[in-house]
Amino acid sequence: MAAEHERRLADYEGQVAQLQETIKGLGEEVVVLRRRLQDAPKRVRTLEEKILAMHADKRALVAGLLTRGQTGSSLRSAILIGGAAGLAIAVWRELSIVWLVRAKTQTTARDLWR
Repeated sequence: MAAEHERRLADYEGQVAQLQETIKGLGEEVVVLRRRLQDAPKRVRTLEEKILAMHADKRALVAGLLTRGQTGSSLRSAILIGGAAGLAIAVWRELSIVWLVRAKTQTTARDLWR
């Protein structure tokens, strides 16, 4: 009976030691969580400042974008300039491809400069 009592006592002491280690670990975790909780308002403030800065950057980017009308005007201008340049090149190289000049003449702009 005494041996049984000693064995149970040893088991209980082992369990107590394990529980004390668990309590110690939980106590350390509580300390870390309390620190994080104290730092939470600072972190929230920092995140709010970052969000405000991002909104300001976004507003600046949006302000720099063209409106639909401006984009359409730019596109029409580019198309007209490109078309005029292409037509000028075509006339310079071969006058007969312009529908205003008869194909029979086969006169080029270079011929006119000779």
